[in-house]
Amino acid sequence: MSDFTIWDCFNVGRFSKKLDNDKGATRVLVHSEKGQAAFSEVCSDLNYVEVDPDAIVSTAKEMQESPVANDRRKSFFKDANRLDGTALFEKYFPDTFRVKAKHAIRLICYKLGIYSVMKKLFVRLTHKY
Repeated sequence: MSDFTIWDCFNVGRFSKKLDNDKGATRVLVHSEKGQAAFSEVCSDLNYVEVDPDAIVSTAKEMQESPVANDRRKSFFKDANRLDGTALFEKYFPDTFRVKAKHAIRLICYKLGIYSVMKKLFVRLTHKY
């Protein structure tokens, strides 16, 4: 068993409006006294909100069931051994028109001051974070 588990919190607004600043948030689930001691050492440098552990786990599918391995996993690691970082990134995360359009829409919404409203609307409509 680990002393703590750390993972992304894409739906931080469900737990804390204070931390929902569109800069990202991370969940930390402490499992042991050793983990609590480590967290206590760094918590003065963090903005954090204590949340019921059942609440943060219940909304995280990855904590309920093991994720399915991606079909491209083997080829990714094979490429990781032979390509440099830039080439690897470009192969698996190509800069397509769709990616550029999403980025432009986010930037426009941010500059118009409506990003957080649009993000909440998107989440409500699609149930994706």
